[in-house]
Parts: sequence; C-alpha cells; structure tokens
Amino acid sequence: MKFSDYDAFAYVACGVVAFAISDVLFDTRLVFTSGWTFSEGLLFLIAAYLAGHLVASPSSWVLEKLFVGKVLGAPTAHLIGLGPPGRLGASLRPLFRGYFAEMPKKQLSAVAQSENLTANNSVDGVFWRAYVVARHNPISSARMESFLKLYGFCRNMSFLGLATFVGALYIGVSNWCEGGWHDLVETHLVMSTAAGIVWLVLLLRYLKFYRLYALEVLLAYANSISDKDRRS
Repeated sequence: MKFSDYDAFAYVACGVVAFAISDVLFDTRLVFTSGWTFSEGLLFLIAAYLAGHLVASPSSWVLEKLFVGKVLGAPTAHLIGLGPPGRLGASLRPLFRGYFAEMPKKQLSAVAQSENLTANNSVDGVFWRAYVVARHNPISSARMESFLKLYGFCRNMSFLGLATFVGALYIGVSNWCEGGWHDLVETHLVMSTAAGIVWLVLLLRYLKFYRLYALEVLLAYANSISDKDRRS
C-alpha cells in the first residue's frame, strides 16, 4: 500500500490540526512544544495519521451520511433532477443553491434516455453505473481523484471546525457560569466563533467539491452515451 498525497491532506494534516486544537482547549502540549527529537517527530506524524483516520469516521457519518445523505440529498440526485428528500432539504435550497443545480441539459438528456429517470430510480444505481464508465476515461479519472482529495480534506476539516465550535463554546460558557467573565472565557468564545466560521466555509467547499466529483462522473457517462449514439 502506497502512502499518497491524499493521506497527507485528508489524514495527516487533519490529525495535526486535531492535536493543535487539543493543545488549545485542554493544554495537552502535543503540538505546541519544543525540543523534539527525530524519532519523536516521526512518532508524532504516525500518531497524526492515525488521528486523521479517527476524525474521518465521525466526519463521514455526520456530514456525508446524515447531513448530505438524509438532509440535503446526494449530489447525484440533484444533478439528474430528482430533488432533495423531505421538507428540510427543500427548505435549505436557498442557502446551498449551487449544490442543488442540475447538470447541463444536453448531458442530462443523454443520461435520462439511457437510465429512464423517474423518482423511483435508485440514485446509487445510476451513480455506480456511471462511475464504472468514468473510471475508464483517463481525463475524467484524474479529475475525479483531484475532487476526491479536495472534498475529503474539506469534509474532515469542516468536522474539526464543528467539533471545536461546540467544545470551545461549551468550555467558555461553563467557565462563565462558574467564575464570571474573564480572559479565558473570552478566549474560548473567540475561538468558538472562529471555529464556527471555519466550519461553515469548509462545509461549503466540501459540498462544492463533492458535487463536482459526482458531476465529473455523470458527464463522463453522458459523453460515453453520446459517443455510442453517434457511432450507431
């Protein structure tokens, strides 16, 4: 198994950030310390890589399976015009307008003719049939890999922002209730605000790249269908 730049972006970087957040919130001194030896630095990078994997699991569950899967709906569903599941997803359409946009009409028509799209269609089935085709297109495959790295990184970092927002807000409010307003309370509330901004910005970036990944898959599929029609 080869260590890739995706491992560095999606896991190691997120693990380092998770340790840094732990230093700030709990004074663990995992990152903000001095006097590391080479072996200690190497051990830290390995620990950061493992921590990145630990972050990726709840990140995938909370943001991808719950928020996207259950609330917004998979990007493939919107690209092929099947719409968001339920009222909550539909009510968020103005906030995530770009995420809900359909793919270009010409390519959508090609996919629709091939798949006979209806509300009862399996979105996963459409995606995976398209994915098999797209993976054999070297240009599309390279773009898909790039979008995969970007959306994985943004998803994991967005989740860290959310966790920091909640953690810093809880600690700040708890200290405020126990000892009144002081510098440490202000520090935690400022940190919570900054983490909330990071969470929302990277959430939007995650949704953008996640949609672009699905769009690249479907465009490659649509172009393949059009090429077959021209040859027949």
